[in-house]
Amino acid sequence: MFALLVFFCWKWQYEANISMRNSNGRVIEINAMAKELGHKSLQLLAVHAITGCDDVSYLFGKGKASAVSIMMKHDVGLEALGEQGATLCDVLTAGYKCISLLYNAKTSHTSMNQLRHAIFISKRDTTKIKSLPPTDATLDEHIKRDHLQTMLWKAADEPEPPDVNISEFGWDISDGVPSPCTGVSEVAPPELMKVVACGCSAQNACSRNNCSCHATKVSCTSFCKCAAHDSCNNPHTSHDENVSDGENEMTDQE
Repeated sequence: MFALLVFFCWKWQYEANISMRNSNGRVIEINAMAKELGHKSLQLLAVHAITGCDDVSYLFGKGKASAVSIMMKHDVGLEALGEQGATLCDVLTAGYKCISLLYNAKTSHTSMNQLRHAIFISKRDTTKIKSLPPTDATLDEHIKRDHLQTMLWKAADEPEPPDVNISEFGWDISDGVPSPCTGVSEVAPPELMKVVACGCSAQNACSRNNCSCHATKVSCTSFCKCAAHDSCNNPHTSHDENVSDGENEMTDQE
């Protein structure tokens, strides 16, 4: 509600005194806030959506205060989000720029995969997967949903909502029920998967040195053709259920 009031207060330059009371009982003067933000007020709805709301997921550890600070310091171009005439290229470019700055990148990145790698190798300790930026494929769908939600908010002063197909904005429709599209991409480059995953499928799978994992004395994993199941005869394979669960959890988070 706060973001909507500030947006429309600046858009229509209302002269009437507008205020709201927050959950702590503090009165917020909307006119004064819109004046302080100036033309940046027109980006506030996009910032609210891109950092998470009822219909859009949030980025782990990245709050709205940080996003507003970036909006004020940088020209991220978030005005494009929510505009029905904006091209997908403009929308994605603005979203990528904002997100990369949220992750403390010195310059905006056009690839979250590259930024994920840069952040991962810069840490001395093992980085938690959930603290990394989303992948390119995942972020594309996230920004599309941001764009749609912001578009609906910006049309709040219109008699009808925009006539759009939400399946073009990061949503999948199954039996009339919408669910967020997930980014589908390879978990790692094919060259790397060939190194860390074997292709054994024989009856005595992974029992000899022609198994790449066996030969290098490493455990087979769920990425191998044997999937590290009980049929895997690699003596180095761990069949601990906790390990498998941990791998599945990491894959889900990615």
